[in-house]
Amino acid sequence: MAYKVTYLAWRRGKKWRLAWRNGGERIERYFATEEEARAYAEEKSQAVLRERRRVARARKEAKRSVCRALTVDELLDAYLARDGIREITRKADIYHAVHLRRLLGHRRATRLTEADAKAFMVAQRERGLMQTTVNRRVKILRAAYSWAVREGMLRTSPLAGLRLPYARSQRLLPPTPAELRQILEVAPPHIQRLVWLGYCTGARPGPSELFRLTWSDVSESAGAALMPCAAKRPGGADYRKIPLRSDLLDKLRAWRGEDGGCCEWVINYHGKPIRNLGAAWRAALKRAGITRRITVYGLRHAFATETIRNGGDIRSVATIMDHADPSMLLKVYQHILESQMRAAVEAPKGLAA
Repeated sequence: MAYKVTYLAWRRGKKWRLAWRNGGERIERYFATEEEARAYAEEKSQAVLRERRRVARARKEAKRSVCRALTVDELLDAYLARDGIREITRKADIYHAVHLRRLLGHRRATRLTEADAKAFMVAQRERGLMQTTVNRRVKILRAAYSWAVREGMLRTSPLAGLRLPYARSQRLLPPTPAELRQILEVAPPHIQRLVWLGYCTGARPGPSELFRLTWSDVSESAGAALMPCAAKRPGGADYRKIPLRSDLLDKLRAWRGEDGGCCEWVINYHGKPIRNLGAAWRAALKRAGITRRITVYGLRHAFATETIRNGGDIRSVATIMDHADPSMLLKVYQHILESQMRAAVEAPKGLAA
């Protein structure tokens, strides 16, 4: 993994940039001095070396016979190319598989052991990853082996009995309307559009839905938008109709005028489509003085939370958000429904004198 240290004279604050690539993704960190940047790079390099040594030791301890020449890389290739899965799931699994490939991809599939998988988990935790993320990556590997056994590519799976450590799910609270107003006051135009559309439509904020929304999909006169659907279920629609609030319609009219017909996408950056805005989102949170963790996807949860809290019909909310099963909303937002039920039973006049 190559690290590049660059001095940026024009930049305010920390002027030393450390850049590197991890699984094809470019990552940047900024430091006040060159010494700090190079010390951080050295620390990261040593962490990678420790990972490789740990997996190498686990490999030496493994005593398994070679049945086939299939590598873990080839096994993952076949598993991730299989039919019958949603593209959004495939893309997410491909991203996580990069880290499996980096440490285990060269191994023969029949020689992999539980010790290798456990060594991978320890190495990932040492990098600071949440246990939920580590478990997800190992589950992909375990599922690939199970699939290969069903397909006749392997006789047995060495990971069939692997038990994963308990991982407490971390459910982040969605942004409140007050926090969103703070963000809108300091955010650049494309982040403002993201906040308005994400909070008012409940669409998935990313390339699967919101970033694909074009001006031709929006009808101010009809007060609705045809939102691209991320899910590709059998017989499912490519678009769903979402009613638009009056205040959002006012914003859309203003934005259309600003774009002047020169840009196809509703959310754009100087006329260009948005691919990723994680850095811009984090910068907006910082400028707004918000220190707690709020994700872009939290806009979708904020829509559901506030809609249900204010009496929105569960089935209608599920349809707008493109959930095939409304029961998912009942599970995720149970705390809101409980408060509504409490208010309902308290509503009638009491019988006590």
